[in-house]
Amino acid sequence: MIRFNLDELLKKNKISRTKFAHLAKVRPNTINDMCNGNTRRIEVDTLNNIMRTINELDKGTVDLADLISYVKDE
Repeated sequence: MIRFNLDELLKKNKISRTKFAHLAKVRPNTINDMCNGNTRRIEVDTLNNIMRTINELDKGTVDLADLISYVKDE
């Protein structure tokens, strides 16, 4: 199962989902779905906006592997 770790990254950077969505120019529902584990698909442009914005907040230290992880299904 693919898991998005966006909620943890937002908490680490002390930013709300709504504010992050605005900065990243991504629909708030998309950010909420990612944080709640409800994402079924994501556009590459959206992923790029999220990575660019989280790296601006976290001084360029976030890698794609920090945002997305794979957990084996049981």
